[in-house]
Amino acid sequence: MIADKLKPYQRDAAERIASEQAMLLADQPGLGKTFTSLGALELSGVLTEGSTTLILGPLITCDTAWVPTIQSFMPEVNVIDGF
Repeated sequence: MIADKLKPYQRDAAERIASEQAMLLADQPGLGKTFTSLGALELSGVLTEGSTTLILGPLITCDTAWVPTIQSFMPEVNVIDGF
């Protein structure tokens, strides 16, 4: 889904996050932190068909980054906005 679409630097970060299972991703704005994070979740086996994943974040970040990214690149995923 996502991991195949990552840019090389995003793929490197996603693989490292997936292997370490914890990491601070503090890239500059616009470099794809949301996309990289979704790739890391996929590579770590968290995002699999039939699974449920809870992503918590500030409301503005969910509305402007997480939900649009998931809906654009993972249309088969059901997003439930808790607010």
